[in-house]
Amino acid sequence: HTNMKNNKTKSLFYSIRCGFAHGSFNKVKFLGEQFYFFENRYRNKIRGRIVVKEKTLLKIIEIIEKSAKKENYNIDVT
Repeated sequence: HTNMKNNKTKSLFYSIRCGFAHGSFNKVKFLGEQFYFFENRYRNKIRGRIVVKEKTLLKIIEIIEKSAKKENYNIDVT
């Protein structure tokens, strides 16, 4: 595991990645909005928990895809 404490952006991406990769996420509708709850653990200790609105998560994906196209990277997050 990489120490992400000093970089909030890397920590955010790392938590989202781990949540999806290890199935440690949940999607909940609250007051008409969709939220994603992510949790990542290491050796059974909670390393991070975050809550992200679905529209924010989709915007992050859009920004990454646009940046990748600009830099001519061939990625597909679907």
